[in-house]
Amino acid sequence: MSFDLSKYDCKGIVLVAVFSFCSIGFSALFGSAMVNNTDALNLVANVFAVLSGFLLLVITMTSDTASILDGLSDTEKENQKTRFKARFSRYYILFILYFLVLVMIFIYYLMQKSSNTLLKDYPLIKASLEYAMAFFIPFSFLNSLFIPLKIKELFLEKFDLHS
Repeated sequence: MSFDLSKYDCKGIVLVAVFSFCSIGFSALFGSAMVNNTDALNLVANVFAVLSGFLLLVITMTSDTASILDGLSDTEKENQKTRFKARFSRYYILFILYFLVLVMIFIYYLMQKSSNTLLKDYPLIKASLEYAMAFFIPFSFLNSLFIPLKIKELFLEKFDLHS
């Protein structure tokens, strides 16, 4: 039984691993400083709101590019469909990461501002939320670095399909 690496996006897997290690390092070094800083969390929320807009643009452009089927053979149409599914899955996961970070920030604010003793009675909940935020904030941001390149790639692909 052989292991076929051609089925996998090895470059993407390596990038996710590198981003994971960077995020673990960031959360270990700066996690508590960032999570306990209201201004930093507000900045993160604003940046992710803007990034969500760019991501929706990429998703729209991906579906627009995938819908160009004129002059393509059946094999090329099937490849276009497969490429769209893979791209959409990646962008959807990134969108879920943005949403997850924003929800964690919201819950963290609610827990801090609430008059109940939830944080005092269950310090594990607070610590888990802080570590999760400290990991997912840089991880999501690092995965967003390629959005402008994807926009360019999609424009060029659309141009090639119209040629």
